[in-house]
Amino acid sequence: MLAHPKELKSGARAHERSARPDTRGFTLIELLVVIAIIAILAAMLLPALSRAKAKAQGISCLNNLKQLQLAIAMYTSDNNEKLPENRGSLATWEGGIMGGSLNAWVAGTLSWDLQAGYPNLDNTTTLLLKAGQIGSYVAKQTGVFKCPADNLPGKGGPRVRSVSMNAFVGDVANIANHIAGQTPGWRRFLRSGDFTLPGAANTWVVLDECPDSINDGLFSVRMQPDPSAKWTDVPASTHGGAGGFSFADGHAEIKKWRDANTLAPVRQRNPCPENEQYSPNDITWLQQRTSAKE
Repeated sequence: MLAHPKELKSGARAHERSARPDTRGFTLIELLVVIAIIAILAAMLLPALSRAKAKAQGISCLNNLKQLQLAIAMYTSDNNEKLPENRGSLATWEGGIMGGSLNAWVAGTLSWDLQAGYPNLDNTTTLLLKAGQIGSYVAKQTGVFKCPADNLPGKGGPRVRSVSMNAFVGDVANIANHIAGQTPGWRRFLRSGDFTLPGAANTWVVLDECPDSINDGLFSVRMQPDPSAKWTDVPASTHGGAGGFSFADGHAEIKKWRDANTLAPVRQRNPCPENEQYSPNDITWLQQRTSAKE
């Protein structure tokens, strides 16, 4: 029995509809669910990525500190076991800035110049790093003077140095024992053989300094064991609340800080807001590795 023409047309239309692909898009609810899933995954992954980045920066920082310490050791070996001179703000050029020699391990006074009418050229010039006493011993690779976690620029761009030297190391001008408020009588390290107390493995030489605190290449520590031993310079906490150190025996390490005055965020201000503040746990740790009684 033949189908009625109307039934044939109706069947054909149904076949056409079933043969067409389903071109519907996401509904609003489906789209929101997808967005929510992506946000959850991002929230799970970002902390891991941040930790991985911080770890990579820490490894790079330690490598830089070890290279600086090796350069110091090579300079010392070539100069009758005399350590590079650490003159701080007393470091001067001999013969002018172009091609002159520098009578200190490094020179230049860094600052935050963001509100100044002109940029501080010491912030960005690498000449002061290359011409210092250890400049040739790092093959003039000035990147080793910079911690990768110190990434806030000054007025003229990224600053070139984030490290300073222990004030008692290379202290030919006897500055460290005469910092304002310091109790004198602490040993200076002028030659490689002077690292007997606290010992080469327990005496730090170069550290990452807080970007708000750094100025010249000398890092001072008041040594008396009481609350008057406030910060004069402040170590960096840019590695997730920690800072890097090199030691006289050649090793380097990252120190996790405990006190709030050490862990304060970088404010891009001079002078450092934590100067003249007391951090009992962290200052004690640093004193034990800075010098010893004469």
